[in-house]
Amino acid sequence: MPLADPVLVLADETDDDDALAQATRELLALARRVGTPVLVRCDHCRAAEVLIDIARDHRPRAILINSSPANDRISAQVAVHLESAIATDVTDLSFDDDHLVAVSDRMSSEIHTPTSVITVRPRNHESQRELLLTEADVVVAGGRGVGSAEGFSLLARVAYALGGRLGGTHTAGELGWCPRHASISLPGARIRPRLYLAGGVSGSVRHRSAIRGAGTVVAIDSDPNAPILREADFGIVGDLHEVLPALLDELAARAASPPQTVTPVPSSPELAEA
Repeated sequence: MPLADPVLVLADETDDDDALAQATRELLALARRVGTPVLVRCDHCRAAEVLIDIARDHRPRAILINSSPANDRISAQVAVHLESAIATDVTDLSFDDDHLVAVSDRMSSEIHTPTSVITVRPRNHESQRELLLTEADVVVAGGRGVGSAEGFSLLARVAYALGGRLGGTHTAGELGWCPRHASISLPGARIRPRLYLAGGVSGSVRHRSAIRGAGTVVAIDSDPNAPILREADFGIVGDLHEVLPALLDELAARAASPPQTVTPVPSSPELAEA
């Protein structure tokens, strides 16, 4: 008999056969608020594959995963393959008016997709998000042009699919669409990622100054006169809500493709002599 509103919970790697880790018990308690908890135990090397298969068969309301660098890669893979929303570093979760409400530092967002991937910050976790943002190899950021907190879940999916971190402009933080301490425009908050991808960021003087250390800047904006496009190495004039899903599709297709094998061709004695 199928469960009513299942919520998948990925067991912690430190769990053993006799007891669950505190972080896993916290996830189960959170899951009970919004549905029927279903504990998933598996080797974390196969966790993404296992969660995707279960989700496709049973369509859970949400998938809860403890937040950590290793688990963030798992959540990104799951969200990309399921084409679902992703909420990161969540501290609280509730269910209201037929949709999930995820709460993180200084913001909350409503999640309307059928299955949502949610990473939950363990209670004993000391936030290093700002430090990680300034040290991240890839940063994906949004501004007022994203349009809503829900729009930032799309940026989060791209960030984690690329193995990067989510950031935002000062305005996005003021609107509550992203944590204020993730603002790239904070005084002194210069970033030096290999890749900086901006969506809906007009590009204030302060923001452009903060990203001058980026290796490659890619900007998406519907306004062809946006200052950020003059700063970008690659500029795309268009709707980020159309461009980014296409990017996610391409990333998912590449992730699903088997790696190509190149067989070295032995040198020919005849050619060598020639």
